[in-house]
Amino acid sequence: MAATSLYIRSLILFAIMLVDGCSTVGGAKANVGIATPERLNPSGPFSIAATVAAMYAVIDPLAPNWQIEETRLSENRYLLRMTKRRFTTGGDGEAAPILFRRVEQISQLRGGAQCRIVEYSEGIESSMPFAQRVVRGLVEVVR
Repeated sequence: MAATSLYIRSLILFAIMLVDGCSTVGGAKANVGIATPERLNPSGPFSIAATVAAMYAVIDPLAPNWQIEETRLSENRYLLRMTKRRFTTGGDGEAAPILFRRVEQISQLRGGAQCRIVEYSEGIESSMPFAQRVVRGLVEVVR
């Protein structure tokens, strides 16, 4: 679902950039050659719209900050892996509460059984092109 959202945002951004490119080329004058101050200044509503669309495509304020992957290791053990979006506007201290909320949901799904967090670790994964925060939690359901 996240890939679909990114795909749609990319298409919208590409369409706006095409419209923006068409609006900057004047009738007989084309923007080719040495950059003059007139050419460096964005003009018109399409340039502003393209900038806003590019910012929205990178920093989507409505998308969740964390993605949770849940793996069932055995009858009573779960491995929860959480990854944070690469570009965010906050949410640095919310990893533990989100993990605790998911553990509570697992407990409710298992009929109110007690759950305990066996392992919990936070770190930064240095991947290209930008680093990303990751959280790992091992949860055990106790009967």
